Amino acid sequence: MKLKIARVVFNKADEPYAIRLPKNTERFLMQTRDGSTWRWGLNASVVQENQEDFMTVPSAGSWYEDDLHLEEPITVYVACPASGKVLEIYYWVSDPANTKGG
Repeated sequence: MKLKIARVVFNKADEPYAIRLPKNTERFLMQTRDGSTWRWGLNASVVQENQEDFMTVPSAGSWYEDDLHLEEPITVYVACPASGKVLEIYYWVSDPANTKGG
């Protein structure tokens, strides 16, 4: 698996930003650089409008998913109640041509 790193800068408070996880993503970890609270959902308007179908990641928290084996890319939407914060995204993508699994 290959580790990839990305980041999102929340230039505007409560503005949704899209993160696309590619096909063959096996796992990921997302956290704010300074431990700020943030939220995520599968729909941009839900995250922006603070509706019920999103998850809040509390201060000093992170979102980690393992054993994904994504067959298609997915997009998640993130937002932060404060501007200027940075979300770090670490994700591991497998090479389907690599039969050794790593």
